[in-house]
Amino acid sequence: MRYIFLTTLCLTLISLNIQAQEVHLEGKWMLGGSVGFSTNDDFAPPYNYYSSKVKNITLSPTIGYFFNNHWQVGIRGQYHRGKSNQKWSNLTNTNSINNFTELLGLGAYVRRYIWMFDHLAFHIEASALYTQSISNTDSYDETNQKSQWRNTKFSKVLYLTPGFTLKVNKRIGIDLSTNLLRIGHDKDHIQDFNLNHGADEWQSNTFNAKLSNFEALLNDVQIGITIFI
Repeated sequence: MRYIFLTTLCLTLISLNIQAQEVHLEGKWMLGGSVGFSTNDDFAPPYNYYSSKVKNITLSPTIGYFFNNHWQVGIRGQYHRGKSNQKWSNLTNTNSINNFTELLGLGAYVRRYIWMFDHLAFHIEASALYTQSISNTDSYDETNQKSQWRNTKFSKVLYLTPGFTLKVNKRIGIDLSTNLLRIGHDKDHIQDFNLNHGADEWQSNTFNAKLSNFEALLNDVQIGITIFI
């Protein structure tokens, strides 16, 4: 994914007419969204054996409105589903951790377009997103004793997201974007089901902020489809 962003931009700049033309988007609606899927398998040699399998899918439908050719506001939903399995083993012992996570979210955004050509724009987007996720974790020790946790997380997050929009024609566009800045507050409700006397529960609150470097920007590129109405 890291090369898609730069490669698409370079090909677009070469193929488009250098002289900008007028864009007509004022008063139009936009339907769009993005789909993300990632998988990763990691293995280490025997005797101190380690394996990791991770699969994630993310859906993000969007509806927006253009006040003029340069400003758009809208709402966005989010659904995420992730599954991971990690295993450590040597000649005598084996340990593993399995995790399954589902997330639902809803937010609003405002986006500023800077049209460089009639079909290509740089955009910068500010958005606020509220999400709720449930993560279930099972672990097994060397005696195959099972332990269980559940983490219910409530998050309020602000994003600053740059990117590019390529208009394929008057009705369809392609968005390439990446997260530059993330500021969030997470509230975790953790349940521990391992104790003999019943479940133990506790809560935590975390504030975090992350500014992505250049490599992180390229690794976090998301592709979306836009329909102009």
